[in-house]
Amino acid sequence: MSATQLLGRLLGVRDLTSVERLELTFAAPWAQGSSFALLLACAALVALAMFFYLRAQPVRGRGARIVLIAARGLLLSLLLLFLAEPTIVAHLTTRPRPLVWLLFDGTDSMNIADDLPAADRTKLAQVADLPTNDATTGTPPPTRLEYLSAVVERRRDNVIAKLGEKFRLKAFQFDRPDAVRAL
Repeated sequence: MSATQLLGRLLGVRDLTSVERLELTFAAPWAQGSSFALLLACAALVALAMFFYLRAQPVRGRGARIVLIAARGLLLSLLLLFLAEPTIVAHLTTRPRPLVWLLFDGTDSMNIADDLPAADRTKLAQVADLPTNDATTGTPPPTRLEYLSAVVERRRDNVIAKLGEKFRLKAFQFDRPDAVRAL
């Protein structure tokens, strides 16, 4: 897995092709104007920590004083940077898979059992993985909806699953004369 694919997976971006550039910006309105002013403010906070430990707070030992100055200066600077709300702006290039819309009939006509010739009924039953009905069993032939459900729910050689590998699928159903609804 490449770094681009890993970044795409972390960001939830499918089919990420490349990362053009990454920019660090600040979302807080007072920090958007100048990064140099933010850097000066961090330096001032480090200077304030130095003043505190050199003049106002007596600490024995030079090493301890340096560690405390560095820790407090770093902590105050990080607090200021967090308040500036750092944001990474990523300019990405994606190549999404084409979109295919599937439209399913949801009208009452899907409850009709068609009177098909025996050869056509056999072929359709094989495609839908349904048992072949003949006139001797006395069972009624499957309805259009039963054929469609069998094809959609098929485990092996599922046409919709194969389409889903190459395309983004969006399914709709029309069951009213004036509109369709998303599934």
